[in-house]
Amino acid sequence: MIFEFLLLTEFQLKKRSAYFTGILILSLIPLFYAGITEIIQAVIITEREGAWFDFAADGAGIITGYLVYRLYRK
Repeated sequence: MIFEFLLLTEFQLKKRSAYFTGILILSLIPLFYAGITEIIQAVIITEREGAWFDFAADGAGIITGYLVYRLYRK
């Protein structure tokens, strides 16, 4: 959630035409990061295991970060 919120506040998207594309790209970055960390946990780190539930929780955090950003902008 914090990662998404900070990305969105840093790149304050001004142009209306690029808003949706910018939000999509800035939301895929943390989602990609979440997927990579789960893969690393499943493949490389033996003490931990990757889980789909953790990945889904990261996705929910990204959505929450976006919603907090929308409230922050108003």
